[in-house]
Amino acid sequence: MTTAVFQSTQAIFRITLIGFAALIALEQLQIAPSLLNILFTAIVGAAAIAFGLAFGLGGQDAARRWLNRGENTVSGAASQIQSPQGMCNDGSAAQTAPQVPSNQTRTGRY
Repeated sequence: MTTAVFQSTQAIFRITLIGFAALIALEQLQIAPSLLNILFTAIVGAAAIAFGLAFGLGGQDAARRWLNRGENTVSGAASQIQSPQGMCNDGSAAQTAPQVPSNQTRTGRY
């Protein structure tokens, strides 16, 4: 089974490489350059769509975990924001730096 998969993959890459070489040769010979640009754009677009579908269908579990992790991070940050000012999440008083009036801030080089 592994040898058959390897041989078919090798054939696909060989055909792809020959196709791209033919496109480049036709472009260098200035044979229908606008048509070649459209064709190349379509090939790249199709590859991008295929990659997106493969990732979307094959990576659903990974994407779900990634989104859940992000949601947990956002909800954790939101719970810290919603806690009363001057209080930590565990209910103890938070130590804050004393506030300096704006007219007494340090200026110049440090």
